[in-house]
Amino acid sequence: MIATGETCNAAISTLKDWGAKTIKVVSFCSSNPGISRLANIHSDVSFITGVVDPEINEHGYLVPGYGDIGDRLFSSNNV
Repeated sequence: MIATGETCNAAISTLKDWGAKTIKVVSFCSSNPGISRLANIHSDVSFITGVVDPEINEHGYLVPGYGDIGDRLFSSNNV
């Protein structure tokens, strides 16, 4: 899942630092702002996503999206 793109950006940058030449990112859900940001920073990377949500909210969650996926995965009361 790509919301703001911060984690993915860090991962891609690390892979490039390690010498990776071809990088493909696969995500089941991404935000339009997150993908746009990543594509601008890493124009040499391929992005494949199942669905693109139009925006993220003030908490960095996909909208309409899944909310906080960590809460959903680990049965937090915040779901």
